[in-house]
Amino acid sequence: MKHLGSALALCALASAGLLALGCSSSSNSNSSTTISHVLLLSVDGMHPSDLSNWVAQNPTSTLASLASTGVTYTSAQTQLPSDSFPGLLSLVTGGTPNSTGVFYDASFNRTLLPPTGASNYGINGAGNAGTLVFYDESIDKGFNGGAFGNGATPLLNTGASSIDSTMLPLDPTTKAPIYPHSYNKVNTIFELIHTAGHRTAWCDKHAAYDLVTGPSGAGVDDIFTPEINSPVINGDGDYTKATPDAVFNDNLKVQAVLNEIAGFDHTGTTLKGVPTLFGMNFQALSVSQKLKGGGYEDAAGAVFSPMVQTGLASVDDALGRMVSGLKTAGIYNQTLIILTAKHGQSPIDPTKLVHFNDSATTTLDATNPNPTSVTEYLFSRGIQAYTNANDTCYFLWLKDQTKTAAAVTALQAGAATAVGPISSILSGTTLKAYFNDPLLDTRVPDIIILPPPGTVYTGGSKIAEHGGFNPDDRSVALLLSNPSFKAATVSTAVTTPQVAPSILKALSMDPTQLQAVQKEGTAVLPGLPF
Repeated sequence: MKHLGSALALCALASAGLLALGCSSSSNSNSSTTISHVLLLSVDGMHPSDLSNWVAQNPTSTLASLASTGVTYTSAQTQLPSDSFPGLLSLVTGGTPNSTGVFYDASFNRTLLPPTGASNYGINGAGNAGTLVFYDESIDKGFNGGAFGNGATPLLNTGASSIDSTMLPLDPTTKAPIYPHSYNKVNTIFELIHTAGHRTAWCDKHAAYDLVTGPSGAGVDDIFTPEINSPVINGDGDYTKATPDAVFNDNLKVQAVLNEIAGFDHTGTTLKGVPTLFGMNFQALSVSQKLKGGGYEDAAGAVFSPMVQTGLASVDDALGRMVSGLKTAGIYNQTLIILTAKHGQSPIDPTKLVHFNDSATTTLDATNPNPTSVTEYLFSRGIQAYTNANDTCYFLWLKDQTKTAAAVTALQAGAATAVGPISSILSGTTLKAYFNDPLLDTRVPDIIILPPPGTVYTGGSKIAEHGGFNPDDRSVALLLSNPSFKAATVSTAVTTPQVAPSILKALSMDPTQLQAVQKEGTAVLPGLPF
């Protein structure tokens, strides 16, 4: 498909009563500019303080330069829960899990059938409804085939084509495998822009990020997903176990984006034209925040550890190369650069860290007097639950939903060694204040345990994680930059789902074409000159 190569009719927008770049006297606009490309970048784990502190400490950096011609949102928050899968979907659909139906990359669905390649996922036996749903590295062909990358570079996935269909849940009627893009219930900006005849591209960390192509599966023309959980040659584990390895993985995606800026596909071998919408996620900062010896050295996150410093520096360097590429291609002035994050990371304050090891229980014993996991504890009390520790919160789906109140009572009375630290428990009315009714929506958990902020569910040495409701999980950087913008700071509370309709508006497309925007009434970000 061709890319958007001609000027968009911004004045038509203005005549329709909408502020548009170059067609209004907006105080945020320096000159007449047409936005014909959007570069969307998720620096996973980046908080507003990371952005502001980096800019203050590095005034000649690329991030500082982008902020000098950008709108910076200091009170941006993600959807709930704050994790990569729902986080990316919020950015590209304008919706929360109430619209997308996607809560996490590991969840549960009451109506789907278990994968043919993982019979132990089913709650009622093979062929019966109710299954765990995994859309993580475990569904990669290389992961299950034993040839998971060559050790020198990660497995170079390309979305759905790299997924092992035998590891996917099955449609109860057709018995067909359900790919990640089909699990998402609403359309994406990639689909809308692709359908309008323009080129799209995306790079991410797992093949499961086929998710962004939308229910049609055709929204992204060029998808590149080098597997971050591939093993590192002569190393200890995968590309998430050391900051330099994560930087290496990020740079594979950076090079792909640079190739696309130059008008090629992600491999740099076929001339395709610059995508109208493209981008990637960065993992090095998130990895640096989690690893022992990383994180922050003060409660406010103003003093970066050397690992975090390296992670942020790698992002800044990559941005510098992208800006240079855009200028060389002659499209810098026409490109809207959006820098944000799928999720934050908690805790920032290292003194608040609390570990709880809720190990997966493979054998449930109703007579065990000392259960050491939520699953095992509830089972010993006659309640069967399918659980997922979302790293900083806890989801439970009950086999018998009439036992929800009993399960909550049991959890409240449970020993900390079994259920972990608990700040509050969402169920019934309190849960429905956030999500759809689990009695009506087959994907919604029956119970959510919220531990005190700073709690990380891990059996290892991680010092931070994300996935829940904590402020440090949800608080993320958000910067929209273009050379025509004057520097501005917006302190009004905004959310990451507002990015999607803002992208469409920047490209003179109708934000209400997004189904999640229609359902949830998601507004365009305030303070923008279009």
